[in-house]
Amino acid sequence: MKITPLGKPYPYQTNLINWHRTKSASLCSADMGTGKSLIALHTVAGHETCLVVCPAFLRQNWRDEISKWTQGGKFTVISYDFLARNDVGYYDACICDEFHYVKNKDAKRTLALYSWVVHNKPKTLIGLTGTPIKNRVTDFWAPFKILLRDKMGLDYWGFANTFSHRRDIRIKGRNVTKYEGLRNTEKLKAFIKPFLSRTLAKNVLDLPDQVYREISIADKRFDKDLKIKVDLYLKENSLTKNMASTKLVNATAKVRHTIELANTILESGKPVIIFTDHVKPCNEIARMFHVEPIHGESTADRSRIVKDFNEGRQDVIVATIPSLSVGVNLTRCNHMIFNDYSYIPAEMAQAEKRIHRIGQKGTCFYYYLFAGALDRYIHNMLKEKSLISKKVLDKD
Repeated sequence: MKITPLGKPYPYQTNLINWHRTKSASLCSADMGTGKSLIALHTVAGHETCLVVCPAFLRQNWRDEISKWTQGGKFTVISYDFLARNDVGYYDACICDEFHYVKNKDAKRTLALYSWVVHNKPKTLIGLTGTPIKNRVTDFWAPFKILLRDKMGLDYWGFANTFSHRRDIRIKGRNVTKYEGLRNTEKLKAFIKPFLSRTLAKNVLDLPDQVYREISIADKRFDKDLKIKVDLYLKENSLTKNMASTKLVNATAKVRHTIELANTILESGKPVIIFTDHVKPCNEIARMFHVEPIHGESTADRSRIVKDFNEGRQDVIVATIPSLSVGVNLTRCNHMIFNDYSYIPAEMAQAEKRIHRIGQKGTCFYYYLFAGALDRYIHNMLKEKSLISKKVLDKD
């Protein structure tokens, strides 16, 4: 029995579905909140079997999407880590959600997916991600190597040297090559254009406004030595011990202010989502609201918590940014607090899109808490980093 599509896509989704059906391998980089799962599931219609590979915590979400948008056929939903440990055999089609999970060319999950694709040669392979460039241009290489295989043309070093700036430095007595920034922008756009679709939510959806409020907790004296460490991190993407500890101190210092702000929102009858980038503040805030924290070390059932929240049985979600910034729809809520934030711009954008997507009816309010000049400095620097992705992917 073949997979049959259900539901009525929006016109822009139909255009994307038709485009992807002309490709044996492609990347759907439609903006977050525009319905990439529907696009992918309708793209694989007509096949008899389909393998869905996704982060482990999104497996149930994908089962729900499959039931909603298709009937017939055989679907198997597994995690990237499961694929790295098991031989799953042949499928006609393969959907890879959160495709930026395979941006590290040497990671086990990347090598496992590449090996499976090479050996099984699915008739249709479609990757999904709203943020193909998580942090640097070289993040593109491994996903496109999986899609194009022997047609890739450039090895990693050739790709890096062509589209990014090489910098040779010494760290702890050894020579290290780093790539940063963007070069040959138009050439890179031409390279990815035949295989990548890109649609911005603002161009196809009538979504409500987004309002950003920056709340300063204190005005600490700016430490010039610490600024140097911040600059080093932003260039090398590697936290020093002092930098990590300062980030955690700042995050912890803001907890009581976050709780006070959240209580104010709750008293007005509105649910609220609270994000942090650290486990300790996550636990502290969750404890105050008598809810289960969601982070990499917790055993919380994320699917159940999301369901309880969306159905009104729970009014607060407290999570670390990487643990709940993808794959879930939380449009019951339109107030989101960032106690502190990720140093990767794409993760912040993904978190914000949990509420600013199809189904949201009200203006979305985002509250950023700043513990002095250091927080604000990092925040502004990351805004500059996020421009790289926009230059490559977006026309406007």
